[in-house]
Amino acid sequence: MYLLQHNSTTGMEWNATSMSPYFNYEWGGLTFQVWYDDVRSLTAKYNLAKLHNLHGIGMWTADKLNYTAGGDNQTKAMWQAMRPFFAG
Repeated sequence: MYLLQHNSTTGMEWNATSMSPYFNYEWGGLTFQVWYDDVRSLTAKYNLAKLHNLHGIGMWTADKLNYTAGGDNQTKAMWQAMRPFFAG
């Protein structure tokens, strides 16, 4: 999120096919592209998993979320996005 906020040359872009956000940034004269998941993309993927009666969901690097004292709204929202999958 730091790269997106401080180094992005494109801002957040959205790929409708993969339901994923991404952005570009430049470093050392090269352009890099970062794909990631956020609350919006995970919610879409969790809903798809529920629709197809899959037996599990998860996020990849949950250890990259902000768990410091007080945390942040994004960390809480990432975990709350899972709730509808497990609801009756």
